[in-house]
Amino acid sequence: MTINVRDLASGVGTGALASVYTALVNTPAVIKKWSFNNTTAGALTLTVAVNDGTADRELLSVVPIAAHTPYSPTELNGLTINAGGIVKINCPAGITYWLSGIEVTQ
Repeated sequence: MTINVRDLASGVGTGALASVYTALVNTPAVIKKWSFNNTTAGALTLTVAVNDGTADRELLSVVPIAAHTPYSPTELNGLTINAGGIVKINCPAGITYWLSGIEVTQ
């Protein structure tokens, strides 16, 4: 077994629920830190879901982020994504995101 520390995903919102990270085959991941930043002059919202192989499961739903404000949902830190699991984010283009954690190669 090998544990690799990684930047798992980063980017800018698309305004739709978009896949941002997929755990590889035989490689579950643990997301240690979620970082979001509203770069605009107005409040925006964020939704986070994980597809566990059967359906999308919303973990955060329409969470407001104030203008020019970072947001890090500590309640999601340590979330395990099983092999093949997909992290999805829905936020407008004014929100940037960064997910970091570990991948466990079996």
